[in-house]
Amino acid sequence: MYDRLRDLREDNGKKQSEIAAMLNCTQQAYSTYERGERDIPSKVLIKLADYYNTSIDYLLGRTNNPRAAGPVGARCARKGKRRLSGCCPAAWTG
Repeated sequence: MYDRLRDLREDNGKKQSEIAAMLNCTQQAYSTYERGERDIPSKVLIKLADYYNTSIDYLLGRTNNPRAAGPVGARCARKGKRRLSGCCPAAWTG
């Protein structure tokens, strides 16, 4: 179910045990996330998205764009405006 977790981990040359250690969980627990046997807690999703510099939507397969949206309040390099939310690039303000 969460093939992207496995793909990202393998693309970065990491073992399940290494990612599990970063998440402060066991390799067995992390393995159940990759196989889709357990739902991934939001705190874990945030850590994984930050670690891989991608979005939670990408991790969950809701988008094919791996680029992270950036934190709320961050400035857009292109528009020079601040993000109002983390939900979409259209949520900018002057």
